[in-house]
Amino acid sequence: MLKIFSNGLKSCLRTVTEIGSKSHTQKSATRLFSRGQNNFYQFSIKDLKEFDQKVLNNDHPVIVDFHAIWCEPCHILTPQLKSMFGNSQQIGLAIVDVDSNADLVEVFNVKAVPAVLAFNNGKIVDKFIGLADEKRLESMTDLLKSSIQLPIEGEEDAAKTKVLFA
Repeated sequence: MLKIFSNGLKSCLRTVTEIGSKSHTQKSATRLFSRGQNNFYQFSIKDLKEFDQKVLNNDHPVIVDFHAIWCEPCHILTPQLKSMFGNSQQIGLAIVDVDSNADLVEVFNVKAVPAVLAFNNGKIVDKFIGLADEKRLESMTDLLKSSIQLPIEGEEDAAKTKVLFA
């Protein structure tokens, strides 16, 4: 079972990241990764610091796929997620190899793979374990798209936003 406490997750992850890093300060970049030539909005997570930057501090919703090379269901789900979200301009896809990221597995208490978590504004808004049908993935997508905030057209103040409902 996947047991996650979203309250205090950012601070817990930052503490673990700071302990594991040589420097106790982190700088947030405005653009944390490039989308590449094909506008792919997917990336692999290599460590806690990168997870903090690319998932928790991302201004877009991100789906996180915890997978393993030895996991047969992962060989079905990961390509399905890449197909659905690899070209998305609104929702990012982060791939986490559980064998290379034991710290993240521990933080999120991942007990089985594949495990998929949907993040928006640094908080978990949806999750599932195992294979999922297309209807389940569309439900997750709709949930994330319904909470995307865009600047109001013509407004100078970036803090004023409206919620775009799908």
